[in-house]
Amino acid sequence: MTTKHFLLTVLLTLTWPTIVMADDYPINYDKTSAVRHATRRLNAISLAGATVSIPDNSLIYNDITGKSFFVYAGETITPAFDFSSNWMHGYAYIDYNGNKQFDVSEPNADGTLQEGNELVSYTYYSIEGAGKNSNGTSVSPNVSLSMPSFTIPADLAPGTYKMRFKVDWNCIDAGGSTVAGNDILRNGGAIADIDLVVLGSKPKSITITDVTTEGGSVKYFDGSAMTEGVLHPFFTPATFLLAANEGYKPVGLKVANEDGEETFSATNLNIFDIAGSLFRTNTSVTGLFEPVAEGELEEVERWKLVFNDEFNQADYSKTDDGKWIMTTRSPGITWKRFVSNSDSVAYIKDGALVLRTIPNPDTSVDDAAMLSGARQSNFDFKYGRAEARLKSTKHKGNFPAFWMMPTNTTGGWPACGEIDIMETIDSEDRAYFTIHSKWGNTLGQSGNPQKTNNKWVSVEDWHIYAIEWDSLELRWYMDNEKVFTYPKKITSPNALENGQWPFDKAFYLIINQSVGNGSWAAAADEAFTYETRVDWIRVYQKTPVVRAAYDEFMKYPTYFYRDQAVTHATRRLNSISLNDQTIDIPDNTRLYNRINSTITFTAAAGDTVKPSFNFSEDWMHGYVYMDLDNNGLFNVLQPIDGVIAEGTDMMSFSYYDGYNSSGEALSDNNTMETPSFIIPEDLQPGTYQMRYKVDWNNYNPAGSIAEEDDILTNGGAFADIKIVITDGASTGINAMTREDKVAGRNTYYDLSGRKVSKPQNGIYIKNGKKYFIS
Repeated sequence: MTTKHFLLTVLLTLTWPTIVMADDYPINYDKTSAVRHATRRLNAISLAGATVSIPDNSLIYNDITGKSFFVYAGETITPAFDFSSNWMHGYAYIDYNGNKQFDVSEPNADGTLQEGNELVSYTYYSIEGAGKNSNGTSVSPNVSLSMPSFTIPADLAPGTYKMRFKVDWNCIDAGGSTVAGNDILRNGGAIADIDLVVLGSKPKSITITDVTTEGGSVKYFDGSAMTEGVLHPFFTPATFLLAANEGYKPVGLKVANEDGEETFSATNLNIFDIAGSLFRTNTSVTGLFEPVAEGELEEVERWKLVFNDEFNQADYSKTDDGKWIMTTRSPGITWKRFVSNSDSVAYIKDGALVLRTIPNPDTSVDDAAMLSGARQSNFDFKYGRAEARLKSTKHKGNFPAFWMMPTNTTGGWPACGEIDIMETIDSEDRAYFTIHSKWGNTLGQSGNPQKTNNKWVSVEDWHIYAIEWDSLELRWYMDNEKVFTYPKKITSPNALENGQWPFDKAFYLIINQSVGNGSWAAAADEAFTYETRVDWIRVYQKTPVVRAAYDEFMKYPTYFYRDQAVTHATRRLNSISLNDQTIDIPDNTRLYNRINSTITFTAAAGDTVKPSFNFSEDWMHGYVYMDLDNNGLFNVLQPIDGVIAEGTDMMSFSYYDGYNSSGEALSDNNTMETPSFIIPEDLQPGTYQMRYKVDWNNYNPAGSIAEEDDILTNGGAFADIKIVITDGASTGINAMTREDKVAGRNTYYDLSGRKVSKPQNGIYIKNGKKYFIS
């Protein structure tokens, strides 16, 4: 073969990029090309507080038709990528002149961009051998997708413009890199085009008015009425409360203006945090309420705000001394090594707490290289929901955190426990959620269960980070979406004995802007000013359905939260029975269960009935109650020597102070065997409430609260169920034909209580009632 023929063969077999320039907003490849990298994918793009998912992340190019980002002339914004790897660079473009392409010119020598350049932001580009970003900052190492902010020109005419987001490698060409061996396809890059709606200059404020007509009202979070309208900062998030009138419950909130309307469903907090993008014009809000059904209140899960700071004090004022303590410096602890009481690192501005880490302006007074802001709460709590709305400035060494530590640190760290609600580091668009304990840290059980998780988020935009905490698990939320759960290993005594769950005690809050030392977050840039802003911090606790036996607002009270999880490792109530009628417990991991009202026991007035419990152990006692006068309470008096006081609602118990309800003295105090009892003969036909309770030596239907012997600690349970009483007062006997008997396929007993497989003519007991079979 000649040299000429050999070269021709090689050229024919090589694969070269396809240059496509004929269509609108071209790229340097076929727009239907598939990404060639095995793992790198662009999942979503963000701008101005909004996030849009990529329709098909297997393709190099996506035209996101029908979706838009909204901005204002003169507004400073930060684009962001949700990309599966940080080993790439980000670029953003805007077609300002409407010529259906992106006109790009080389950056200045320092990396900054000239006016009119349609390349508006980038994370990395090599200029004369030095890596720069569009802020003019040197970038090292050369892997970053943390986009610098840029400003929409103040004189840009309102309208719709095309914007491009591109993930690539060291290439400002809007069409994508074609460098052999380092092209955008092989590197797993991506291009996404989306409409950018510029709305003109940003006005200062709008009016929001409550137009609710029935069931309640909408209030500003500070409690202000809104029926006459309130001024609200333009394009700024707003928080509303729904206040229900008596007999109503909140179900949602409708927000409407000339841009359209949107309805939000109520949560158990009854608080609505609405994005600022909905408040561009004067707006009306409507609270949506519906009547409460009879008996429904006892099932309502209610949260009560127990601590909050909205940071609405005057600009540059200090935090509220009644709520926050200045954290002290500890040079040997990374996050505390620069903590300062300087007014320059923790102050209120524009309705937010500003926390900063700054270069120390005067080392003659304080020899620390930097000064950082941190606050811890005067308030502590055990179980509940803690949340904060915050944002942070990304930069190498950034290390802010919203977290909790126990008031009692016996055992030292990490054995005492730590709950990190939100952390982020460096220039990452990622939030981390973590616990620390002896089990997870010291004993190396970090994956049993998993002690940390993380999720992509645009860190420089406002987001709500929250944790819900009870006796059984920790649940992390980001913008009200659950992102991580850490459970208590209730079935592993070994784990619990070795510090897997140090979270059954009071914790306090910490919010701080720290910087890294290279161990996790990178070493701090001591010339940079780091900043995190906190819009608000709130803590809720679930109010018990009742805290006393005679609460006037709730029926059939308990002394504990009704959705409380059972804390004992092995004890569970599985089902309850009345004679041969058995009902399964819907959720035996909960302390309280209310059986669906369509499922009932049945009996007749005058019947003798026997209750029983299917409980996982005999080391407890059973108690049965029936609200005979239907007044919403179980009225009881203390039994004496096993005798139940006449006219009370206690029906049966297996043990109390040495006796059962038959008056039998018991030498063994571990029994769940509840004696039979008689339905009062004069009880009117109808539906009545019963309660089955597993407890320890306690006759109160609301449950034992004895120290270290309460119903929750002991692994007890409540089960409320309806019982239908039929009329049996005249004879106590119901008629049944032989045909009814055959069709029913029921179980029968004779009058002595023995099971009868083939009943003949005569009187038998079925489902707790007497029947004459003919």
